[in-house]
Amino acid sequence: MSQKYIKQLSDDLKHVMSNVEDIILIGSSVLGKDKPADTDLIIVFNEKVDEKILSKVKDAVPNAHIIPKTRKALFAESFQAREGVLFHGISLKTGKQVAESYGGVGGMIISYSLEGKSKSDRMRFYYSLHGRKKEEGGMYDELKLKKLADGVFYCLPEYYYPLTEYLDQWEIPYKEIPVLFPARILKMIK
Repeated sequence: MSQKYIKQLSDDLKHVMSNVEDIILIGSSVLGKDKPADTDLIIVFNEKVDEKILSKVKDAVPNAHIIPKTRKALFAESFQAREGVLFHGISLKTGKQVAESYGGVGGMIISYSLEGKSKSDRMRFYYSLHGRKKEEGGMYDELKLKKLADGVFYCLPEYYYPLTEYLDQWEIPYKEIPVLFPARILKMIK
C-alpha cells in the first residue's frame, strides 16, 4: 500500500468526507499485499448510518468491501475488526494510522525460529536478512524492521505481507502478534 493509493482514495471520496466522521482503510491493502482483491473500508458515521452516503462510496470505489459503523459501534467489543482498525487502520481523512490519533503505532511482532536449519542455511538467511555488508542492507532494512530480541522483530503494517512471504519463501516458521505501541517507545527501539 502506498501513500499514492491512500491519496487517490481520499480524492475519490472527497465529496463524502464532510458527511462522515471518517473513512478507514483496513485489510490486505494496508498490510502490503501486492494486488489485493478488494478495498476494505469502514465508513464511520457520528450517530446514524446514512444509506445515501454509502451508495456514493460504492459508486466512487466499485471494488470496495464497505462496513458502515457509528463511532460507538466502531469500538464495541462485539465488532471483531476493531483491533484491525487500531493495529493497522488508515484514516483517509488524515492519511495516518488510526492509532496515531491515540498516541500509538500499530504493527506486528514476528518471532521466527531457525531450529532444524543447517549452519549454511542459517548463514544464508542471515545474509539475506541483514545483507553481507553494512552498506548493502538486506530485508531488515528494506522492510524497516526493528529488532526486539534474537529472532523477534517489530514490523510496520504495510510490510506485513512482504515479510511473511519472505519467511515462507525461506520455509521459516514464525508466529505473529498484532501490537499497539506507544509512539514514543517505538522511537527508542533501533
